[in-house]
Amino acid sequence: MTGAVISPPSGPVCHDLIPTLTPHLDRHMLFPLLEFLDGLLATGADATSLPPVPYTPTSVARSRLDLLGPTHMVDYAMDVYQQLYPSIGSVPAEMEQKRAAVLERLEELKGVCADLEQLLNDSSRRVSKAGIAWR
Repeated sequence: MTGAVISPPSGPVCHDLIPTLTPHLDRHMLFPLLEFLDGLLATGADATSLPPVPYTPTSVARSRLDLLGPTHMVDYAMDVYQQLYPSIGSVPAEMEQKRAAVLERLEELKGVCADLEQLLNDSSRRVSKAGIAWR
């Protein structure tokens, strides 16, 4: 579970379950919820017969960036950061350092798993559950 909670702005909001649900959802389950909110905001849900959406695109982007902080989805975090702060032009150095560390770890893990990957990709060793070789 995550400690990140999406809080709506103050004011009368009916039936907004997002602040109630978010503390109980896994971090990765919140991304589709944020995408849904972005979709509502992009289509102008306030102008339709739906109840007004109490969030702004900026607050949704900030929540997304907060959720991405402890993950290894650094490129996604960089994209969100650049959308949120377009006037800055570049991402913070700590994001660049984290990206380099994640890519280094990825290469390290690829090296460790190379033998297994080779075995799995070797078509001459594939055998079906029935014991018949796949050729």
